[in-house]
Amino acid sequence: MTAPLAGKVALVTGGASGMGRATVFALAEAGASVAVLDRSATGVAAVTEDIGKTGGRGLALVLDLMDLSALAATVDRVVAEFGRIDILVNCAGIYSPVGLLEMDAATWDQIHTIDLKAPMFLMQHVARHMIARGGGGRIVNVGSSAAYRARHAPPAYASAKAALGQLTRSAAAELGPYDINVNIVVPGVTVSGLTESVGQEFLQNAVSSGGWRISSTACLSRRTWPRPYCSSACRAADRSRARRFTQAPETSSEIAMPTSLEDLIQPTATALLTVEMQRSVVGDLSRIRPLAEAVEKHGLVAKLATLMTAAREAGVPVVYCNAEFRADRKGTARNCGLIATLTKDPDHLLTGSPAAEVIPQLAPKPGDLVFPRFTGLSPFAATALDITLRNMGVRTILATGVSINIAIFGLILEAVNLGYNAVLVRDCAAGCPDEYADSIVRNSLSLMSTVTTSEQIIDIWRGRT
Repeated sequence: MTAPLAGKVALVTGGASGMGRATVFALAEAGASVAVLDRSATGVAAVTEDIGKTGGRGLALVLDLMDLSALAATVDRVVAEFGRIDILVNCAGIYSPVGLLEMDAATWDQIHTIDLKAPMFLMQHVARHMIARGGGGRIVNVGSSAAYRARHAPPAYASAKAALGQLTRSAAAELGPYDINVNIVVPGVTVSGLTESVGQEFLQNAVSSGGWRISSTACLSRRTWPRPYCSSACRAADRSRARRFTQAPETSSEIAMPTSLEDLIQPTATALLTVEMQRSVVGDLSRIRPLAEAVEKHGLVAKLATLMTAAREAGVPVVYCNAEFRADRKGTARNCGLIATLTKDPDHLLTGSPAAEVIPQLAPKPGDLVFPRFTGLSPFAATALDITLRNMGVRTILATGVSINIAIFGLILEAVNLGYNAVLVRDCAAGCPDEYADSIVRNSLSLMSTVTTSEQIIDIWRGRT
């Protein structure tokens, strides 16, 4: 079988140690020739020597990225050696735990030069080369979860990484027409020379503060080793697997998170949430017939039942998010027209009644979790859902059920606000009318979540990808 990156040439900064070194070897294993750039002469020599031992091609480049004037010549040297550059990975970075009150100008400038300016001008020089030879290429920047949180995010480092994220978006939009993909991957706290240098106490504080993923990034919320991060970096570098990230989209549906579905739905950190698949909503006692008809039309129940079975087999918790009302309606805020109308029907979703039961085809099994709510329009409202998911180590929620119009929309919006990854299982979620539900998914939910199908998820869990 042909290596996926055979014939490609990659330039990796910070390639002598940590995540950069792991990225170099991952790219080399995938068939790429790799130019290894680092300020450590012994480090790049050792890495390129190891590449050669496995039959690969490596080029050692010794450079301190503070010397911005040398970047163009460095790119030219790689092109002279290998004839081209297909992939650039900006992995080099420096860090200082110094806070705002103690920060000095020299430290601030050094961090922003290496973590922001150097990636910017390397992108510029490499992109010019890619365009000159006809276009096409992959650029991967390495961000940090520190860009998206306040606690344990020192200002120089955090601001440089935040700016790198926006720089990535701008570059993707500008370079997209030349078929140059620009992505950013955002690991959480990762074991490396950089993180070990700041001390164990600081690392533990950073991990406990929760490096949760924010919107369009691939952040790991636990301390990890460099290798898992490489899967996202290599996917972004591989033309056949890279996903577009704000490349001058004509419609919002073209914006996608730069991470793989496989990474997002790891069973140990995922929960399957199903919303309001109850008898008086979509079943035999339905009071909302157009919604029940949409569920039946699309075969949602059978698909969701199959997905639930696969989830249980994979060890993924199945969580039911049900709407219910007390007979006396106490605890239910009638502060919107929908709830005010629903509560006028004395039998609708009455707790403990057949109307509030989950439809028989999807009835909870032993070990499943059920979270009824008595007020609000979406599952996180006035329930213990959030704290329970966090206690179980869940980072990704799979959204299924009804309706895309309100409850599913609210679930995904709140999940993202709370720091979770959100995945909409499109063939297991319904709204009405169809064209309106499709519009919500296309123009709103696709910006907040990964939209996929139950078949794709099951294939990953059962190892068929």
